[in-house]
Amino acid sequence: LASDVSKMKWLFTTSSETPSASDSGWSYITQDTSGKVFSSAKAPAKDGPASVYLFLMDDMNNISECKELDSVYFDNTAANVSTIEWIPAETMTADAKITVNSTSNQYMEKALRIPFNEEYSGVKRIILDIKNERGESVSTNPFDSSESNGTEVYYLKEGESDLVKLNWENKTDSEGKKFTELQIPSDLKLENITSGYLFIKNLHFKMDSDAILTLSLNLYDAALNESNSKSISLSYDNTAPAIEGIEINDLIDSLPYDGSSSKK
Repeated sequence: LASDVSKMKWLFTTSSETPSASDSGWSYITQDTSGKVFSSAKAPAKDGPASVYLFLMDDMNNISECKELDSVYFDNTAANVSTIEWIPAETMTADAKITVNSTSNQYMEKALRIPFNEEYSGVKRIILDIKNERGESVSTNPFDSSESNGTEVYYLKEGESDLVKLNWENKTDSEGKKFTELQIPSDLKLENITSGYLFIKNLHFKMDSDAILTLSLNLYDAALNESNSKSISLSYDNTAPAIEGIEINDLIDSLPYDGSSSKK
């Protein structure tokens, strides 16, 4: 090369068309761009596979032919959750449905059913948040890993009938936000968790007193797109009814005696 290598520039793009020398995406190859060098590789208009190309330009504005570096998958579409509802844990199917107001122990016999649509990356994270009537969080993660009655997560792929048990792990992100990461067992021939149903049973709720709570759910796909939020009521009732007294109004005492009756 006749030009000064230290003045060489590069540009990363998702198009194989030769860019102009005035394109704002060019940067010196010796420049510390801290990853921003890839900012010119804009995501395509639609989700799906795309290639990343590299171009070089010398100080005389001569531009090289493109070099395809890798094929990546763009996913900017979040999962969509249509609803969440309680169903009997022993009938985790697409059409089982029940609404319950129960004690904490009875909720252990229910499963949370989550129908969702996710086409590309697949669901990777679940965030459950439980708030009281004042809007205060009372539990940031009811997933419990106890060997006895530990929380279990199942996946039913759309159009299929066989449940798949998933592994999970409670984690915390860099901002201190707690979430549950879903993991596909290595022995399953399953690439990702796309459209279908998630079932969660044996969720653990620890309350000191009766309350009406709201459970909110968000899903995140592997590209960290956040789904819409869905909520469901959760009545926590461990107090038995108490009888304070019995009152009988307009009492009529009838004695079946020769067809006559008397009143008191």
